[in-house]
Amino acid sequence: MRQMNSAYLMKLGWRLISEPSALWARILKEKYGRNRNLNDLELTHSSCSNAWWGILSTMGHTKQGVGKAIEDGRQTLFWTHRWLDGNLLSDQALMDIPKDQYGYRVCDYWSPNGGWD
Repeated sequence: MRQMNSAYLMKLGWRLISEPSALWARILKEKYGRNRNLNDLELTHSSCSNAWWGILSTMGHTKQGVGKAIEDGRQTLFWTHRWLDGNLLSDQALMDIPKDQYGYRVCDYWSPNGGWD
């Protein structure tokens, strides 16, 4: 049951991140977070509901699984975006990356014919 509860709280945390303008999210953030950034909130159990405390306590795990849709690749930096493991691709490279390529986006490496260039 503990794992099921954590999974549910992480789902609520994900919705809080992905749907910040939803009524329930705005109410919770205003009541408990005073509309501060979720990263700035401290975990204190004394003045919040069990649901809010649970969402914040699982937020670290939630953020590990949050990704970004790359779409056409024009908004995502290839080497300096934090990919699914949370690390920069440049830190995982086996060879030195030319300095001029650090600013390259995903679309710069994708061939119009449909494949990696």
